Amino acid sequence: MFAKAVPAENEEGKCMRRIHKRKFRGKLKYKYLAAFIGVSLFLALILTFSYYWYFNRMYEQQTQEYIRNMGRESIGSLELTMKQINTVILSIQSEDTIQDFLYGVDHHQYTIAEQVAMQNSVRNTVYANILWTDSITNVYLESDRGHSEVWEKSGGGVIWNRDRRQFIYDGGGRAVWLGLDDSGRFMQVGAQINSKKDMSVLGFLMLQIPADDFSSHVENMSFIREGKSLIVDSTMNVIISTGDEVSQVSGELKDLISDDMTGNDLLRTNVAGIDSYVYIEKMNSADWYMVSLIPRISYLGVLRDLRVVLGVFCVLVLFGISLLIFYIVSRFTERIENLQEAMQRFGEGDFNVICAVRANDEIGELSQHFNMMVYNINDLVDRVYNANMLRQKAELEALRMQINPHFLYNTLDMVAWISRDKGVTEVADIAVSLSQMMRYTIKGTAMTDLKAELEHIRHYLTIQKLRYGDRITFIVQSPEDLMEFRLPKLVIQPLVENAIIHGVENIEQGIVVLDVQKMKDRVRICVSDNGVGMEQSKIDEILGEDEELIMEAQDSIGLRNVNRRLKIRYGESHGLVIESVPGGGTRICVWIPMTENAEDNS
Repeated sequence: MFAKAVPAENEEGKCMRRIHKRKFRGKLKYKYLAAFIGVSLFLALILTFSYYWYFNRMYEQQTQEYIRNMGRESIGSLELTMKQINTVILSIQSEDTIQDFLYGVDHHQYTIAEQVAMQNSVRNTVYANILWTDSITNVYLESDRGHSEVWEKSGGGVIWNRDRRQFIYDGGGRAVWLGLDDSGRFMQVGAQINSKKDMSVLGFLMLQIPADDFSSHVENMSFIREGKSLIVDSTMNVIISTGDEVSQVSGELKDLISDDMTGNDLLRTNVAGIDSYVYIEKMNSADWYMVSLIPRISYLGVLRDLRVVLGVFCVLVLFGISLLIFYIVSRFTERIENLQEAMQRFGEGDFNVICAVRANDEIGELSQHFNMMVYNINDLVDRVYNANMLRQKAELEALRMQINPHFLYNTLDMVAWISRDKGVTEVADIAVSLSQMMRYTIKGTAMTDLKAELEHIRHYLTIQKLRYGDRITFIVQSPEDLMEFRLPKLVIQPLVENAIIHGVENIEQGIVVLDVQKMKDRVRICVSDNGVGMEQSKIDEILGEDEELIMEAQDSIGLRNVNRRLKIRYGESHGLVIESVPGGGTRICVWIPMTENAEDNS
């Protein structure tokens, strides 16, 4: 019995051991699983909080940079308007007609007819200077002894507080922005007018601009929905604000503004009990500050949503992936990040970056193609770009030397004639315009902006006005938002010169129109006249590519020069487009790509 019982116990023991072994193995699997989930949860939490901290910090930095960028962009349009008005003031100050009027009303006794004639002359001078901007509505002119004149461009009247006169005189001749008038409807800016002969005080000038024009700029400065903006002077007096509630906090901002500010300062402080960003920028055109208040609470909602999203994502990751998938994804994203980092470094200007190829898969193939692209671009820069730029610079410099001196000779002859027969006043005007034209022409830059090109044309027309008088009418149609558009220098003036000399010189009443328009991704510049026109054979001659003819022809060298320069810079598809009918006028157009907005590298 005993001998038979032993095998039975051994078999039972083996079965029990197998059962316990299976149970142990099952427990171990779950232990590993539990351990992996625990470790993954710990790591996921660390990664989640780390990423949240990093994103919070990055989001804060990006928010601050966004506020700075938007602040600079928002104030730019207002500064442009104020600079244009300051330019108008400077122009009116130097007008001989204005100076003669202010001196004459204080020192001479005029007849009624003489006074009316002088007033009309001054009115025409004022209108000619303010014609370039729609912002100026009314002009107030007062002599040193109290004689005053008012010109209204669009009505509204002039409400003048004489207590402000001293502020204008304290400016010594520079433009002084006085703020709103007593009615609150107009912004006022004035400047003292000094004699060009002995710098004595002749009087002062005051311009009015609708307050709505400034209010619209300030409203645009509130680039965040919850934000508020205002403009204050150095003593924290509110000039313009987006609401009455903004004016109430101006006193709290006084301690934040100091003379050692860098120009566009971003501060974080409590304003009216609200944690806010305060953006402060000192304006260049006036002793004013632009202040924008942006409550931080407007950004906190994004961060709260981010916490919820990250929490849900963490749970999904813990229960949705395995250790193997986590490892594969980690390796996969690591290689993508390396490729993205290499692309970013390349985009920042590191043309020697190389992305490591760790496998022969799609990412490895992308890395290989990226490395090949870097090599090809470097090779292209070394072999083609530099050589092409040198060739173009040489051709451009050669073409610049071909500018016809005919206009300069005629101008100098005219200056001599006027000096003999008319006296020195006209000589001074021509000398100033000619000096500005020569400076602009010989300045060592190939590119300029539309505003400078129009200014050059204005000086040219000043000279031509003395030659042709009222026989020629010149019309400019150009939007203000294109004044900083970049284009090759001396492109428009030869077109205007051709229209005058070859188009309308020999007709009784000539009209020349300069039209500038934005057309999608290009800017079209056209000069048209009602002159004698030209034959198609002449057009073909101007647009021809015969280099010998280009060097020898003198009557159309300016047009040929412009046509050749445009083709060199932008390609053969660009150049002059000429439409003309004999006896029916001429229209010449050029097209400049909007992408041409870089500084001249020549």
